[in-house]
Amino acid sequence: MYIEKVKIEHFRIFGDKVEIFFQKGLNMLIGENNSGKTAIIDAIRLVMSLGTY
Repeated sequence: MYIEKVKIEHFRIFGDKVEIFFQKGLNMLIGENNSGKTAIIDAIRLVMSLGTY
């Protein structure tokens, strides 16, 4: 499976619409504390668990 991009809106710390693009291969989320790294992973997990992808 390949995730090309993630759109997040009104989820945890993301109030406005945020689009994150991934490339094939290895991707890393790097940032300061409370920058939303875990929120991105949680958003992906939520959608995958709902089966609406």
